[in-house]
Amino acid sequence: MPTPDIRIAPLTDAADARAFREINEDWISRMFTLTGSDRTLLADPVTRIVEPGGSVLIARDGSGRAVGCVAVIAYGEGVFELAKMGVRPDAQGGGIGRRLVEAAIRRAAELGGRRLFLGTNGRLAPAVHLYEQAGFRRITREQLPVADYYARADILMELQLDPDPRSADSEEAEAPPLPVLDYLRREVDGTLRPGDRTHLRYPTAISGLLGFRTTAVGRGSATIEVEADPRSHGNQQGTVHGGFLVELADAAIGTAQSTLLTEGESFASVELSARFLRPVWSGRLTAVATVTHAGSTLSHFDCEITRADGKAVAAVTSVVMTLRGDDAAGR
Repeated sequence: MPTPDIRIAPLTDAADARAFREINEDWISRMFTLTGSDRTLLADPVTRIVEPGGSVLIARDGSGRAVGCVAVIAYGEGVFELAKMGVRPDAQGGGIGRRLVEAAIRRAAELGGRRLFLGTNGRLAPAVHLYEQAGFRRITREQLPVADYYARADILMELQLDPDPRSADSEEAEAPPLPVLDYLRREVDGTLRPGDRTHLRYPTAISGLLGFRTTAVGRGSATIEVEADPRSHGNQQGTVHGGFLVELADAAIGTAQSTLLTEGESFASVELSARFLRPVWSGRLTAVATVTHAGSTLSHFDCEITRADGKAVAAVTSVVMTLRGDDAAGR
């Protein structure tokens, strides 16, 4: 569920600088090894990031507590890096990371940026998903605009920007929501822009958590992929857990159902049945969901999950109810 009352603004004082350091030291130390360059940058973000023409953004909750941060580092000639993004563990899952990415993109454009790049790691699947949804596309290390980049960054990405002369503190008129199908098509095509939204909550928190990626969408259909890893998704036997497969199918079915909705409508699963056909240990899984009967209230879906060799792993059927009016409120 999105976290309410989040405000994102530039770093202003020593307390913000301390929060920037603490948030980043926490996640980097837990996931990787804090390097000397990490420590240097985090110790003095004003001198190292802000004064050379970049920016540090702090996300605060309703009480004013700093719960997340991101840096936009300037390299000159319109090149910027999105870096050091983190959200406190007790504030994760509420969409703060997505809002930080969007704010960093806007800030880079406001600073005259034309190219925004970043480095991340495959272990940070939710973050990779956020970047892909924001329009970042993968590049090779040879395409990086800087040398001697972080060794831990095994995924490199960039986004081309249109410089924006508006102030970071200006209020923009909120664009009307896009139809769900249009929004998802932009997501798949990589043409989503900051401020694009739909009346449903995309990206979903669960998809970001599990690393699901929507790779194709049509009216009443959706394809979702994920990289299965037994270290994260395995059961006692070492194969991918059946519940994970069902969640993947349910995500594809829910996405397919959402393309059939209009503003103000929502939905709820009524029934879901799964048949497991063969095991899978690791690698890419692809779930393809298709509506077989699109009713005004109840719709029926089939979903097949295949593994990297093209063989079917599971077959799932589901019945989904469309909700309207008061029934859809808050759902």
